[in-house]
Amino acid sequence: MIMKWQHLMEFLDSFIQKTEPILIDGVSTSTASKVVDWMIDYKKMKDFFLKETRLIKSYYFTPLDVSQDDSNIMKLLDWLSFNGYITVLVEWESDIKSSKPTIDVEFTVTALKIACKADHLILFAGGGKYVPLVKRLNDIGKTVTICSTVKGPSRIVSDELRKCADNFIELDDLRAAIERSDKNNNHRGNHDKEGRLYQDRR
Repeated sequence: MIMKWQHLMEFLDSFIQKTEPILIDGVSTSTASKVVDWMIDYKKMKDFFLKETRLIKSYYFTPLDVSQDDSNIMKLLDWLSFNGYITVLVEWESDIKSSKPTIDVEFTVTALKIACKADHLILFAGGGKYVPLVKRLNDIGKTVTICSTVKGPSRIVSDELRKCADNFIELDDLRAAIERSDKNNNHRGNHDKEGRLYQDRR
């Protein structure tokens, strides 16, 4: 089910008595943000879900190239850590010959671990690699909502992932609530370089 903004608030109200964590695939979400052509303010995002749901935890997952001195991504990660997000990093080094890492193992393990304390999981992710996770969460009676985008010339979100999720929120429908304004600092939004360095694997 794809929801428009006019139905989104009613949808979130229906879960007001349920405990909900948010898990963010940083690479996938950064790519989706570029497709819809606006940047996410993670303070606004957390404030929005704190107001509209019973948010219990917020997780942000990303690979981190430790061989590069990238102050922008470190500012973002530091800000997230100091403002209530749990950051999960998969470190790697681009100056040695190794494949680029993905965060799907850490993402999946965390989701399954916290599922026992949650009724409804909100996943900001789009890769088909998460289909087995969503199916498992459904098997144990959890409601799963995927947030990504179906806009753009190439699909960011897997059709199979949308099919197995209980609900799908179009990222662009959250624009009014979580868009970063120009006056806000960069560490509260996406990092442009991140999307170019790491391609989401589906």
